[in-house]
Amino acid sequence: GEAEVALHPQHRRVIAFLALRDRPVSRAVVAGTLWPIRSGDRAAGALRSALWHVEKRAPGLLAITRTELAMAPAIHSDLDALRDAMKRVDASSPDDLPPVGALRDDLLPDWDEEWLVFERERIRQQRLRALEQLCRHQTDAARFGQAIHAGLVAVDSEPLRESAQRVLIAAHLAEGNRFEAIRQFHAYESALMDDMGARPSDDFVRMIYGDTATGELTYSTSASGGSHPIASSNSVR
Repeated sequence: GEAEVALHPQHRRVIAFLALRDRPVSRAVVAGTLWPIRSGDRAAGALRSALWHVEKRAPGLLAITRTELAMAPAIHSDLDALRDAMKRVDASSPDDLPPVGALRDDLLPDWDEEWLVFERERIRQQRLRALEQLCRHQTDAARFGQAIHAGLVAVDSEPLRESAQRVLIAAHLAEGNRFEAIRQFHAYESALMDDMGARPSDDFVRMIYGDTATGELTYSTSASGGSHPIASSNSVR
């Protein structure tokens, strides 16, 4: 079974750094990255001490040689699980999609390590794209509850991301809930204006309201003064 092991934050940093890499890393790179303000010898000493403690508390977690370090091949980390879920979204059949919960969380959100910033943002962007794709797959399969769940998680992760808002609203529209789609759009439009002084793209507006040439009623925004079509009362559900 699984057992929880308490490790010092300095030792967890080593594990997290190696888990982010999919290949062995030289000891010098690990030491220089995790202890950048120390001299080479002192950084190497700090790394040796951390490795000793990790091996003592969690033997077999790391693959350690004289020159390189890596996660042990048999170890499956939370990051591995996230990567697997993202791959399943791209490669799986509609009946083998991952649950939304597998794509919910950001990587180490409370850590402020400089070496983590780029990788965390890269993985975050991949996770958001996977959630959007999952929402599309579930919409196409007419599993609207799961589609909307995936869309809501994507929007919650980044409320001003238009692509996330679009897939969520597309799921509402596919289910026939035009009222929910319009309400979601207006919430996004308001937040975008308040935070950035911007408006949704014209394509997004047309996705919700169609084309002004249809003769539907229009609404205007204070941002542009322009008119946009709004659904007639018999089309709002």
